[in-house]
Amino acid sequence: MTGFDTAGTLLARARMLTEAGHPDAGAAWRRAAAAVARAGGRLSPGDEADSLDALALDHRGDAGHCAETHFARAAELHELAGSHGKSLLSRARALLCAPDAAGAAGPGPEARAMAALGALCDQVVEAHEAGDTTAAQTATLLLLQCGVRAGGLGATPGPGGGSATESGATDLRAKLERLRACTQDHRRATAANAGDRTREST
Repeated sequence: MTGFDTAGTLLARARMLTEAGHPDAGAAWRRAAAAVARAGGRLSPGDEADSLDALALDHRGDAGHCAETHFARAAELHELAGSHGKSLLSRARALLCAPDAAGAAGPGPEARAMAALGALCDQVVEAHEAGDTTAAQTATLLLLQCGVRAGGLGATPGPGGGSATESGATDLRAKLERLRACTQDHRRATAANAGDRTREST
């Protein structure tokens, strides 16, 4: 077996694990990248982006680790490779790794981070409607937004110092409805495609 054969096998496994969202994807990409380098090659922009995403996911939350930088670079490479949906996801994850997203610098920066995340969600929904992102990519980004919004319920003071939980819950319900509509459209399309294949086979 040649070096490229070995690299090809490892690349195929890394891609498969990434597609499945498997936690071993990061380790698989490290082995694949090393094999490609030994064979005198280099990862394609799309593969390098997936590798950076997996590495950042492995170390997200680790003190001193630059997950935000890895996600940001992955977003650029995904766009270069023509994977707009993956690029939007990486941009969202980079945003959520930033200190501002956790409110570390106060409510002002946190609100700006949430607004930026909302803008990315608008983009992914529009791209999905245009056929430029998959349902899984769209749903994942919307779930990230819902998770952050749910985590902030009751944490933001309302008028007069009271809790803004009721307002936040209403906003979260609207976001969950948006997610439900996205997944429902996907189920209908999948069922229609399955019906078409059944008719073609009879």
